[in-house]
Amino acid sequence: MTTVTRATPILHVERVEPSLQFWTERLGFRITVQVPEGNQIGFAILASGTMSVMYQTHSGMRAAGDHSLATAAAQGPTFLFVEVPEIVRIADAMQGADVVVPLHTSAYGAQELIVREPGGHLIIFSQLAR
Repeated sequence: MTTVTRATPILHVERVEPSLQFWTERLGFRITVQVPEGNQIGFAILASGTMSVMYQTHSGMRAAGDHSLATAAAQGPTFLFVEVPEIVRIADAMQGADVVVPLHTSAYGAQELIVREPGGHLIIFSQLAR
C-alpha cells in the first residue's frame, strides 16, 4: 500500500502578497519559498509546524501552459479546513479580517470560525470536540 506523507493546498489568487501577509501577520506562518513574477510574487510556500500552504497567481498558472488547469483554478474559491487547538486565539487573531461565519458550534460539536482570506478563499478554523 502507498502511504501519503503530506497534502498541501495550492491556492490561486490574483496577487500573492496580501495572502502572505494574512498568514504571516495573523497566524505566525513563515515564508519558506518565494518565486518572483515580474515585479510581484508569482508563487510562495508558507509553513507553520506541520502545515503548509502554497499560493500561485492566476497569471502564473496561465503562463505554465495548461489552460484547462488555469481555467479550473480560476473557478474557486477553495475551502480549507484547518484544525486548531484554541479557537479563541484564532478568533482574536482574526479581528478586522473578513469573517464570513462568526465563532459558532457546528452540527458535529466543533467550535468553528470561517474567514475569507485576501485572495478570496475560505478558511474554516475548527477546534474539534474531544
